[in-house]
Amino acid sequence: MTETKLSKLERLQKRKEDIEKQLKVLEAREKQAARKKDTRQKIIIGAAVLAHAAVDKNFSKLLQDVIKKAVTEERNLAVISDLFTEVVPVQNPEEK
Repeated sequence: MTETKLSKLERLQKRKEDIEKQLKVLEAREKQAARKKDTRQKIIIGAAVLAHAAVDKNFSKLLQDVIKKAVTEERNLAVISDLFTEVVPVQNPEEK
């Protein structure tokens, strides 16, 4: 009788461990899917903002001001520095 109880306890313990492993795998998949969705959303929004900045001088200037205030790390600034010349039209002194 004791042996049967032990084997049942062992089986249940093993089952519990298997279920916990499955839960970890599912949680990791969900987390990865959420990160992918977040990244995709940022790409789409970023592309829309850059496209609008390319056609609207006022928005372009506003975007440049926002980026200068929000992006402070040198490594990030280095990555986006070429966007200022591409997106933000250079103003002639007469336009100011």
